Amino acid sequence: MTTREWTAAPSRPHTGLSWLDLLTQVALASLVLVLIGVLSVVLATGLFERSYAERIYPGVHVWGVNLSGLTQAQAAEAIASSLTSPQSVHVTFRDGNRTWTATLAELGLKLDAPATAAAAYAVGRNGQPWGDLPAKVQAWWVGMQLSPIAIYDRDRAQAFLTRIQAEVDQPMHDAGIIISPDGAVQATPSQVGRQLNVPATLERLTGRLADLRDSQIELVIHETPPLIPDATAAAEHGQRILRRPLELYTGQEGEEEPGPWVLYPKDLAQMAVVRRVDSANGPQLEVGLNEAKLRAFIEPITATVAIAPQDARFDFDEKTHKLIVTQPSRDGRSLDVDATVARVLEHAADDNRRIPLVFKDLPATVSDQASAQELGITELVSEGVTYFKGSPKERVTNIRVAAARFNGVVVPPGATFSFNDYLGDVSLDAGFAEALIIYNGRTIQGVGGGVCQVSTTAFRAAFFGGYPIVERYPHAYRVGWYEKGFGPGLDATVFAPLVDFKFKNDRPYYLLITTSVNESTGALTYRFYSTSDGRKVKVDAPVIENIVPHGPAIYEDDPTLPPGTVKQVDWAVDGADVTVTRVVTRDGQELYKDVVFTRYEPWQAVYKLGPGASPPSPSPQQQAGGR
Repeated sequence: MTTREWTAAPSRPHTGLSWLDLLTQVALASLVLVLIGVLSVVLATGLFERSYAERIYPGVHVWGVNLSGLTQAQAAEAIASSLTSPQSVHVTFRDGNRTWTATLAELGLKLDAPATAAAAYAVGRNGQPWGDLPAKVQAWWVGMQLSPIAIYDRDRAQAFLTRIQAEVDQPMHDAGIIISPDGAVQATPSQVGRQLNVPATLERLTGRLADLRDSQIELVIHETPPLIPDATAAAEHGQRILRRPLELYTGQEGEEEPGPWVLYPKDLAQMAVVRRVDSANGPQLEVGLNEAKLRAFIEPITATVAIAPQDARFDFDEKTHKLIVTQPSRDGRSLDVDATVARVLEHAADDNRRIPLVFKDLPATVSDQASAQELGITELVSEGVTYFKGSPKERVTNIRVAAARFNGVVVPPGATFSFNDYLGDVSLDAGFAEALIIYNGRTIQGVGGGVCQVSTTAFRAAFFGGYPIVERYPHAYRVGWYEKGFGPGLDATVFAPLVDFKFKNDRPYYLLITTSVNESTGALTYRFYSTSDGRKVKVDAPVIENIVPHGPAIYEDDPTLPPGTVKQVDWAVDGADVTVTRVVTRDGQELYKDVVFTRYEPWQAVYKLGPGASPPSPSPQQQAGGR
């Protein structure tokens, strides 16, 4: 360096500087200093950038790993070797005492070291020289911490939680009741419904991934409480219904009372039903009996326990005009099925296992305490007579048995009398015998032959008494028994339940019917006792027209007859149209007029021939005979 010597100049007088000159000199000096500083920074920055070209600036860290001065490859290796691997970090999911554990890698997390190194290298390198300076200064002066970059496959985490869900989820079950075939009743427990909320649990997991540390996560569970948490009380109630036999009885004492009818536990179990009912405390279960099945058990009892009311029957004392009781009245009963079912349902759980049936009272229409004056039975108002003399003994038996069933019958005012209602069962067991009857266009042997004599006589008593005839059917052909004393046209056949004879008691008084059979004279008599309302009855003689001759006799072989036997089973009679007119009046005013028309078919005689028998030549008397 060349040293330059400076020689001081002769002094001269001080003349002084101006303020402007002084400021100018200061400004120039400052500018020189700034230029020097800038030049220094530029030189220093150049040296700094050359030193860290392709290297991470000083002060950059990733979770404590100093990456200063490292290349991206070196930084990636340092990150991979220094940071915790997702393979070694575990996450435990918890649900109460149950746990499921998986590594972060199993949950889809993968550490991306190259990407993390690239992020560290990018610090201070945004392409803006002056804009990058603060980041560089911060990293160098105070340091800069970066988080590692990881790749998260959410689908893998969701798949893991879905597998957990299969174990966690459970449906909600209400408490229930099981009834065994032998009547045992058991309550089943309820179950809280549980459902894993996978999306919400994934959110909890996502918040823990950045820690790269072992952790526990409580599963997000949605619970649904049961509507019926307990059925113990209902099961106990049901057990009281089914545990022991239930006995139904009439509630009446007496050896003739039917029953009892027992429902054993196995029977009750078949009728048992579990119902869901609403209450103030929410839905509940109850055990009861199925009403329809209980009704099906009770309804067949109806006919067994029913007792028809029995009206009193009387005879009429012609001298005293008083009634004589021949059959006392008796009230009846019918099973009230609805009320019985309701009673059983109400008391099925009672300790008392005997439940009485419920009945409806059926009072007798005619009491045996009624007097003749109370009933208006004061005099004979009508009479009907037919004759059966010469009938076979079997036919006479049937007339006597049938007539007895109508003796003492009382018909209330306004009621319709039905012959079949009082005739009842016609069988050998009921006292009837086999005799000739008309059936399906033929006269054959049958039980009850002769009953039509009784119905015909009843018809005539009602007809001559001026009572309205409601239903009447004639015989198919003219029968000699019914023409004695009057002629044809006023017979009435019956055949229960299709063919009946009916008339109406249209008077404001009760009507007493009495019957009598005089076997010695062969007369059957119906007498009607009531109070006359002043009506008069005029019956014209029968008008016979359009006579149709009967055909020749019919002969039929019958190998069941003894050899040489000839037996007549049908009698010939001509056909005809017969009209009988009745006019009923009161006080000279006609109440009604009846024209009874009957068309009788011609009927052929029929003979049964035993083996070797020859057809006879019937006499006119035989041809005109009848039953």
